[in-house]
Amino acid sequence: MVNIFLSHNRGFSWIHQEGTPYTKGYVFDIDANSHYFEKQELLNYFGDGIEDPLAFKEKLRGTDGFFAVVHETGHYVFAAVDRLRSIPLYYGTGQGNFYLSDDAQWLRQQVGDTDTDELSRDEYLLTGYVTGKDTLFPNVKQLQAGEFLVYHDQKLTTEQYFEFRRCDFSGQSPEELIRQLDQVHERVFQRLTESLNGRTAVIPLSGGYDSRLIAVMLKRLGYENVICFSYGRQGNWESDISAKVAGHLGYQWHGVTYNLKKWRDWYCSENRKQFYRFSQYHSSVPYIQDLPAVMSLQARHVIPDDAVIVPGHSGDFLAGTHISYEMTDGRTLSAEELIEGIYKYHYSLRRVRLADKHQKFDAKMAHLRHLDITTPEQMSVAADLWDWQERQAKFVVNSVRAFEFGNLEWRLPLWDKEMMDFWCKIPFDYRLGRTLYMQYANKYQGDMNRALNLTRRGIEEGLLKKPADDMLSVLMRKISYYPRHMHLYFTGKLQMTKIIPLPQYISGLIRGAANPKAILIESLLQRIAQDK
Repeated sequence: MVNIFLSHNRGFSWIHQEGTPYTKGYVFDIDANSHYFEKQELLNYFGDGIEDPLAFKEKLRGTDGFFAVVHETGHYVFAAVDRLRSIPLYYGTGQGNFYLSDDAQWLRQQVGDTDTDELSRDEYLLTGYVTGKDTLFPNVKQLQAGEFLVYHDQKLTTEQYFEFRRCDFSGQSPEELIRQLDQVHERVFQRLTESLNGRTAVIPLSGGYDSRLIAVMLKRLGYENVICFSYGRQGNWESDISAKVAGHLGYQWHGVTYNLKKWRDWYCSENRKQFYRFSQYHSSVPYIQDLPAVMSLQARHVIPDDAVIVPGHSGDFLAGTHISYEMTDGRTLSAEELIEGIYKYHYSLRRVRLADKHQKFDAKMAHLRHLDITTPEQMSVAADLWDWQERQAKFVVNSVRAFEFGNLEWRLPLWDKEMMDFWCKIPFDYRLGRTLYMQYANKYQGDMNRALNLTRRGIEEGLLKKPADDMLSVLMRKISYYPRHMHLYFTGKLQMTKIIPLPQYISGLIRGAANPKAILIESLLQRIAQDK
């Protein structure tokens, strides 16, 4: 028996009619001059001509956008998520029944899981998410980025229709690639403005390059209905940069001050409990840093009800910031070093010996040991493939749940398929240190950055003029473990760590937490275990 339960209708809503698929989100059809489909049109798009798995796969491969689809037709059940798993779907079987839902807790109850899986729980403590198809509960599975499932004659299969695999590297000059990148940006943001359809674009504008690119490109295309905001401790340097950029572009800007009271009030509220459950914490920890700011701006009626949030995820990853300089020291590399690099950079929320990580998680890494890795390029391709499907798709992109919780739609233009395809073909040397993108930014944003003194030297000089806490925050990154984390507790930019009582914070550090998030995860897992 097939049981489908789709209930999450904040932000994007599920669209369904008798005899048609369930669809949510939006797509551009690559094979139809990027025609835009949403709501009823999206329903028709996925309902036409899909009678077998091959037709479903081909339809998915022709899409660009952010969506989930469930289609029950004839003897088949099809389901898929987009290339980033931005709208999660969960599935499981039990006693001859097949269950499919956007609510992991509902599915957990149907399959009868009462206890968390020990290995998944240990992984969650170290990364903040569960890798592969697994979740915290053994019989609750998740569709992965770029994946679809077929249920037919009581048999369940899953298959990738897309992988973020860097290949076919361009031999063109940096100058030509920069010109092409600018053309890609124009097309990507033209698609964005088409999907906005005049609604207010709300940009969480940080001090970095990615959200700045969004603001600059919207201005360049003449889209004026834009609001920018930033948040953190009063007068933090990123908010100062954000305000300067918004002012230069002529966009409205709002700052939201984070402090102990704001965090404690929210953390102790019923709203927080509801958000935790809504955020699908069975597969990754709730991403909470945006939520108080969005709630505050909505309460002040700054953000219209039909606004669309446009964050800068994850231009830095695509352009190369996750490439380690350890790959370039001239040695012959290996798959084993790839695995150890993943353990070092991603399994890092707690201080655990490398040997213990190997002992616990090597079975999850077995597929990586068969890879042919000897060069930095091969290493970066494999590392980025893992990062895309695990950290980016399951943790970073899960941040959009905060916007949905406020019943707001969102867009992720820097994950547009054309953007992904462009960066897949950029050679290692141009991605190392984000070299090509920085050259692009210097050419197309250089005048603004110089006018606002947003060069690296200008930012460093600005920090020297800020309160001592800001400069200490930079210096403390290089200082020993306990002083750094105690300083973070009292003076961190987001003030988020103060939701943890100081004695619990100190105890967590002593017990091996390498990041404040690890202490929150311990409490979260206790709550999940009690949430039957």
